Amino acid sequence: MATMKKIQNKMTWFLTSSLILVLVLCVFVFSFLALTMNRRSGETINEVGQIYMSSMSEQVALHFATTINLRLSQVEALAQTHSSGYTDEARLMEELIYNAQARDFEYLALYAEDGSFEMLYGDELEVTDPAPFLASLNNGEQKIAVGTDQQGNKLALIGVSADYPMSDGRKCIALVAGLPVDYISETLSLNSVDSLVYSYIIRRDGSYVIRGQVASTDNYFDQIYGAFDADEDSQAAAERCVEELKTAMEQNADYSTVLDTGSERRHLHCTKLAYSEWNLVVVMPYGVLNQEIDE
Repeated sequence: MATMKKIQNKMTWFLTSSLILVLVLCVFVFSFLALTMNRRSGETINEVGQIYMSSMSEQVALHFATTINLRLSQVEALAQTHSSGYTDEARLMEELIYNAQARDFEYLALYAEDGSFEMLYGDELEVTDPAPFLASLNNGEQKIAVGTDQQGNKLALIGVSADYPMSDGRKCIALVAGLPVDYISETLSLNSVDSLVYSYIIRRDGSYVIRGQVASTDNYFDQIYGAFDADEDSQAAAERCVEELKTAMEQNADYSTVLDTGSERRHLHCTKLAYSEWNLVVVMPYGVLNQEIDE
């Protein structure tokens, strides 16, 4: 009888131990699977996010190029006015002004080799980043830039090669027409309040051409630093992102990353814009894409 009891106790202990071992093994296996699935899901979301953001940026950049191409062709048509037989300079300038105003340009100027403007109509202009604009037009290229008038209004300046006579006897190197810079943001819907993404147009030094709705700094690089938590590791991550972004812009290369700011994650994509020294930056909160995938 005692022997049977010992055997039962051993069997009970064995079954209990086996059950505990199986439970522990199940917990381990399911925990491992959950961690693996979460990691794989995160990787998948990152990959899908990069593809999605790249596609979105490409579409906006193509829209930008199409819009600017249209405006460049209009200014180029103006620049060819003098080839149609005008010999009276005053009549020629009147015709230029009339045709430019008919195309809704708010400024028109002759642009000299030294970077000075001779205004045909509109306030005096100043190019915000004159060196690349002047260099491109001196090389006979088409170029756009941002400038300001005497009232401080920001303008999109569109320049094409031309050789009209100037009042001081020189010939200009380009004809430059101007539009409010809001024309670009409205055409590309960059400031739409219903948009799920934040869009900016910046220069290589991080300064804004178009700030977007949520910009709270005067430089986009400062915007990145401010988005990260204040601890040392987060600021180091921000520094790496800024340096990688600078390098990509200097090389005219696309750049994609996921910003883990400490409090949230964001997809970021940067791409070069045609006819300019500008880059388009598109940022989307991580949860937006996650929600779209779930749906």
